[in-house]
Amino acid sequence: MNILLSTSLLFIFMLSPRIGFAASDAEIKGCAALSQKCQPFIDGTILERQGISPLDHWGFGIDSTEQYGQFYPCVPILHPYDPNGNDGQSSQYSIDDDRAGVLKSSIRLKLPAVLFYETLPKAVQAATLGVPLVNLELYFITQDLPWIRELPILFRPHYWLDPKAPEIQAGYNRNFNTDIQFFHGPNDLKIAGTDKTGAPFQTHTADHLKVVSSPNNCPVTGIPYDEDFSFFSLVKSGDRTAVTMHSILSSKAQRTLDGCLSAWPIPGKISLHDLDVYTKEIEDLRNFRQTLFWINF
Repeated sequence: MNILLSTSLLFIFMLSPRIGFAASDAEIKGCAALSQKCQPFIDGTILERQGISPLDHWGFGIDSTEQYGQFYPCVPILHPYDPNGNDGQSSQYSIDDDRAGVLKSSIRLKLPAVLFYETLPKAVQAATLGVPLVNLELYFITQDLPWIRELPILFRPHYWLDPKAPEIQAGYNRNFNTDIQFFHGPNDLKIAGTDKTGAPFQTHTADHLKVVSSPNNCPVTGIPYDEDFSFFSLVKSGDRTAVTMHSILSSKAQRTLDGCLSAWPIPGKISLHDLDVYTKEIEDLRNFRQTLFWINF
């Protein structure tokens, strides 16, 4: 079986709501055609290493914004209200003594909507019906959750909604009208409360001079801690729409992925195709691969 066809079968299995779904010949051919359409992007896209270890990352097409003394990706992510433990309790926040609760996002990738829109789950396509592809931003991102379970985790679209927010500016305050939804995640994963739609959504405030992501809106419940999991998020604001495929890594999977990337023989660069081949047989990265291969490797 050729690579395109076999990966298309994986794609069909992943996105089907029915366990044991048997794909028809037409569906297999359709997914194979999508794979072939996307293949030049897969083969030609290079992820470049940015930043300094241990907080380096490999990315394509996603900028960073400086908040909390860190460079967060300008896409929706998950983190606690006070990710660094700036109240002096950072050691109690963290499950990773080496990074003291500092988020690690190793892979950051922007995808051309014109190529990959048809690969999205049907529910996501339905929720973005009528959105011009020129206004639709598609992302894939990995991250870990290096915080203790007692610390509530929040969904933070702030860095996509307001990517140019300054780190320091007196009186800085921003609000956006938003629509936020989750798809294809663990059954219990959801945004609690009413933050996801309706009233203006506040992203940042300045406490004296330092700008922070505030208030503690969009709390997330149902997180399967200590497991790898994934989900799609959808954020709409004005004429902008972002669909993000989140690959959430356990501490073990995060260390394995970082080890693979640091050992890559070509310093500073790796192609998506090579990333596919390089991680194929690594059991700890199975969920990461299945999530990434939503884009039809």
